[in-house]
Amino acid sequence: MIYLIQNTEIYNNDIRVMLQAFYPSHKIINHDSLARTPDLLDTAKQEVFMTFAFRCDETGIDMKVYDGFVPEEIPGDTIDRRDIPETVSGAVSEAGNEQNQNIRSSAFMACDYTDREAVRNPMKLKMYGMLTELAGRELPWGTLTGVRPTKIAMAMVEQGMTDEEIVARYRDEYSADSHKAQMCVDIARRERRLIDQVMSRGDRPYCLYVGIPFCPTRCLYCSFTSYPIGVYKDKVGEYLDAMDKEMAVTAEHYRDRKLVSIYVGGGTPSSISAGDMDRLCTMIEKHFDTASVMEYTVEAGRPDSTTADKLKVLKSHGVTRISINPQTMNDETLKTIGRAHTADQTVEAFRQARIEGFDNINMDLIVGLPGEDAGLVENTLKQVEELAPESLTVHTLAIKRAANLKARMDEYKDSLKTDVDTQLKLVNECAARMGLNPYYLYRQKNMAGNLENVGYAAEGLECLYNILIMEEITDIVGIGAGSSCKLIKKNPEGSEKPFRIERTENVKNVDEYISRIDEMIDRKRDSYGNNENKDYYRDDLEDAIKHGVCVSILASRLARAVGLDDETVNKIAMAGMLHDIGKMKITPYINGRKEDSMRIEEMRYVRLHARLGSDILVKQGYDKEITDMVLYHHENYDGSGYPFRMSGESIPIGSRIIRICDVFTALVSDRSYRKAFDAETAMRMVIDEVRHFDMKIFLVFMELVNTTDVVREIQDIIHSKNNYDKAWSEIM
Repeated sequence: MIYLIQNTEIYNNDIRVMLQAFYPSHKIINHDSLARTPDLLDTAKQEVFMTFAFRCDETGIDMKVYDGFVPEEIPGDTIDRRDIPETVSGAVSEAGNEQNQNIRSSAFMACDYTDREAVRNPMKLKMYGMLTELAGRELPWGTLTGVRPTKIAMAMVEQGMTDEEIVARYRDEYSADSHKAQMCVDIARRERRLIDQVMSRGDRPYCLYVGIPFCPTRCLYCSFTSYPIGVYKDKVGEYLDAMDKEMAVTAEHYRDRKLVSIYVGGGTPSSISAGDMDRLCTMIEKHFDTASVMEYTVEAGRPDSTTADKLKVLKSHGVTRISINPQTMNDETLKTIGRAHTADQTVEAFRQARIEGFDNINMDLIVGLPGEDAGLVENTLKQVEELAPESLTVHTLAIKRAANLKARMDEYKDSLKTDVDTQLKLVNECAARMGLNPYYLYRQKNMAGNLENVGYAAEGLECLYNILIMEEITDIVGIGAGSSCKLIKKNPEGSEKPFRIERTENVKNVDEYISRIDEMIDRKRDSYGNNENKDYYRDDLEDAIKHGVCVSILASRLARAVGLDDETVNKIAMAGMLHDIGKMKITPYINGRKEDSMRIEEMRYVRLHARLGSDILVKQGYDKEITDMVLYHHENYDGSGYPFRMSGESIPIGSRIIRICDVFTALVSDRSYRKAFDAETAMRMVIDEVRHFDMKIFLVFMELVNTTDVVREIQDIIHSKNNYDKAWSEIM
């Protein structure tokens, strides 16, 4: 466990990401959350192996690393700054104060710490130097923690900089490995050429994504929306019916624009029958003009579902690129990760695809899988090289919250190897031998070794869809359950940026998608429409107040049922009423108005509302228990919430109560993007997310809902026509 002390949260995310990159197996606990749970203090102190203190004042930023746990107020923790010119940004004083013998490393940077744009990267570089020395290792990407490290190279390429100049910038400003930097440059130049080809087709090209959320089985590492085809095979027809309706609306809106790429993904699209695959492809041809399509990709996916009859269907419909994804060619690993096929079946599926005439085949691999070291990866690559695919996509294992692997980490953590960067280098060498060049790269959270995913392809056979979805220069239109539309929208004149990305997502659940397809279509019409300034993040004032009233009523009843005293119940009722007050502060930024100096990128949209709401109430003099309940009302019991990723009983009980009531009330209320669910459906959906809640409180909540009229009471309020403006102004 790492204990984090900071007197400002301006750089909170940067600090946490950097610490996690060096120490991925250690939980980071903030001094604020520990201070609020004194009963856990002694236990937590025993688990802390390092304290990172981050202090800012008018002279600059002071960083120190201590052995073990230290209290929030550290005696004698100043650094002698007399020899540091106040105007020099980046000046460092090492060694620290000898009064504190457990100081392992320290650094000071003279700067105006409030100027985040100027200070952020130099500060991360100083921190990186400290952690590199402490951990005894460097990171391939240095201080770069974003998902698109190639974006930096792309900007410099467009400025006319040489390869050598760009690589030097990556090294000097981010401490990135020269090999990684050169890869970014190569990819940026290749992407620029391919993007120019796409945009030459017209100024409004778009891509179509079609989601088939069915799979033979669920893989250990998978976090995508997928449903077992064995259970859902009788619903595939209804699912295609719903998609047919959604395609019709989408095609009508885009009839005057050029479709450049079709990508059918999943799930595993080849898990459906050949007949259903034929129907799907026919639907696409019926609705969309494919004359300008530059590529048509279908993820054939799992070798055990890629059969000759399905390949014939795909070829007959003009599919130009397929993906056969073994992930590994080692049978023992395939069993471990839950893939019901062998390496031999991969070879057979690949050869069958060649027989059917496919000359652009991609293969997906994952490095860092449980039990796999560099030797086993070499075995996979040897077999892949013999097959000679036209493209190779290598993913670094990312341990995501929704994956079974995350829940079973205790079982598999000892089998996860540390030579993942070596494994990636072996893939790169293999790709080079096959004449495949890197053409796109991205990163994800919780990736093994803090590394990356890379796509390699033969010249002229790169996947345009992969590039365009990364660069966000064309509309990506999603069809099907769990799909998402990423639409390029014009900002009002005078805005800081000419365009913005607007996302519209379909529900993930297959049954819900089928039953609510008309609602999904209405959302699409709204999203495609001409109302550029429609605000999808804000309920109107009356609905916001109704929501607060309902959460307050439900939370106070639940608090009383749990057995809390009257004073605490009243505080929970007040916090329930005010828990979303921070959204009122965010509204101007979402609408593009600049009423404050804070930029929209720093607001992180609605995820800031808990902190902002708490700040508002503190300034208004509300009781600290109330302000804390508001601050932590989006923390989840399993540690997956925000803003501090607190877990268990370290979250105030009032926040745990409000969390359940907030989710349930939202589900039984109308939203701009959907109709209200009935109470039974809402309860079913809440149960699906039960890991987020305190189970003891949740069981009392279920009994309260099932044995009282409280749901009817809040539904009466939701559907009432009362004007709550006066009540809201009094609260403010």
